[in-house]
Amino acid sequence: LPGLLAGLSLYLPCLIHEQNAVLGRTNRYLAPRVRAIATSFPRVRRMEGSWQRRAHFVGNPVRPEVLAARDVPFAADAAPLPRVVTGGGRAAATL
Repeated sequence: LPGLLAGLSLYLPCLIHEQNAVLGRTNRYLAPRVRAIATSFPRVRRMEGSWQRRAHFVGNPVRPEVLAARDVPFAADAAPLPRVVTGGGRAAATL
């Protein structure tokens, strides 16, 4: 939110990306202020009618390293993969 608000205050063209099937609180706040809304799903709940015209289904961007890891066979005796889990919004408490 702070980065987008800074960009908007400088009149920079901004877009948001909603990775969930339901538009989150922060993105609902930003949606009327940005030029485009990228989505991970073709249909996103809680997206107002006027915002739909600026919505573009692009999927969820994933780094090539992450995509390559899905093809590595799992071995029961393999060392666990290191993980970092981050979250924001109301889901952060669950994580």
